[in-house]
Amino acid sequence: MTTFDKREEAYENKFSHEKELEFKIRARRNKLLGHWVAEKLGLRGENIEEYVKAIVDTGVHNSDDDTIKDKILNDFISNNVKINKNEIQKEINRLHDLASDQLKNIK
Repeated sequence: MTTFDKREEAYENKFSHEKELEFKIRARRNKLLGHWVAEKLGLRGENIEEYVKAIVDTGVHNSDDDTIKDKILNDFISNNVKINKNEIQKEINRLHDLASDQLKNIK
């Protein structure tokens, strides 16, 4: 194996690791986000976990945050919770940082 081959393999491994970490951070963030929304909606018991699962599933099937934000905003509107898209985005950002810190501390 040449030096070039070794560098290429190392780069591919690094890229793969970064993508996997990015996916894990996003999944954890969405789980935290689901709990935050469930609390704002006043959900209890099994309804909390069902809602969290719905948010996580939405995130898995849609790679853009706009889909998640739209779902959350519609859920807030349907339940007369006064919150806007900017507040949701701030919470998404905060929870992304939290999820990232949590995963970095695990390793």
